[in-house]
Amino acid sequence: MGTAAAPLPDGLRVTVLQNTPEGEPQGQPTHVPVGPDGTFSFEADPDKGHLIGLFYRGAAYSRVLEPGAGEGVELTIFETTTDPSVLKIASDSMTVLQSTAEGQSDVLEILQLLRFHNESDRTFVGSEPPPGAPAESPEQPREVLKLPLPESAFDLAPADPGNNAGLATAGGRLVATSALPPGETSVAYLFKVKVPRSGWQLRRETYYPTDHTDLLVGKRLELGAAPGFEFAESVALGGEEYNRYRSGSTNPGAVLEADIGFAGGGSAEGVWWGLGTLVAALGAVYFAVSIRMRRRKAIDALAGQHGDEPAGDPAESNREELIQQVAALDEKFDSGGLDQESYRAQRSTLLARLSTPAENLE
Repeated sequence: MGTAAAPLPDGLRVTVLQNTPEGEPQGQPTHVPVGPDGTFSFEADPDKGHLIGLFYRGAAYSRVLEPGAGEGVELTIFETTTDPSVLKIASDSMTVLQSTAEGQSDVLEILQLLRFHNESDRTFVGSEPPPGAPAESPEQPREVLKLPLPESAFDLAPADPGNNAGLATAGGRLVATSALPPGETSVAYLFKVKVPRSGWQLRRETYYPTDHTDLLVGKRLELGAAPGFEFAESVALGGEEYNRYRSGSTNPGAVLEADIGFAGGGSAEGVWWGLGTLVAALGAVYFAVSIRMRRRKAIDALAGQHGDEPAGDPAESNREELIQQVAALDEKFDSGGLDQESYRAQRSTLLARLSTPAENLE
């Protein structure tokens, strides 16, 4: 129990599933009771991995054991809270690209990345619903987070295939339905907007206290009026240059305003790299994209939702590893543990590998 002064509840049971070396759940789950002292045990096959998890107060907690890991494993659960004051956004990052699709030069493609931080020792499960609101159901899941989305947005999609945040639309709004445990959780999604030749007038509300907001704009776009934003740096990604603008902290209710226009007459010609690569590389840029596909698969399997779906692509695990390496490199540089020249060289090498199609990663 990770919540201070909270007792370990009675009646807990851990669910164990074996999985193949490729990470695919197999066989029937085993349910293991948790003793009064918090211990549980099961017989592990040393040649196979295992998915271990449990649900408590509507939140899922899990661990993935690799083959041969026969040592003790610990699962930490938390009590829950509905108090939104425990949340803040460590960074709000929006990257804007001009579409290269034929006939869509007036369409902008946007990647929104939010790093939420739960500062409490309780899992945040969303605010209490107002009186008279419909009861929670599979068709009407609980809204844990309100997420910013401009009114003109279309083609909305989660940036990670596993939809770890449980993104859904409710009443015309975008929400996350997955509970937020203590610590940091990244939420990322993609959308498009169609704009006139004069550009995009971005107006978007802030829902949670935010440490800073970044706008990353491609070289064929330019930032016009943007109150509170200042140029921070030029960033090279995949051989292309992007300008990053940053604003300071904002409070709930503040409106983000920015006018983004087309540079050089709005030509869409030139070499652009795809949003698939951008999603991966931005994990390095903002030090925070957390891909937890295997963990999500584990919980889906434990909940009996996975059925006989195929296993995850091993190449995605390699890509996740690369993203984690770049994030660690960024953190080392930020803390002063690496000189700028070495940092840029190592980072360029990793980003080049990230721009390689997933099936070619080894």
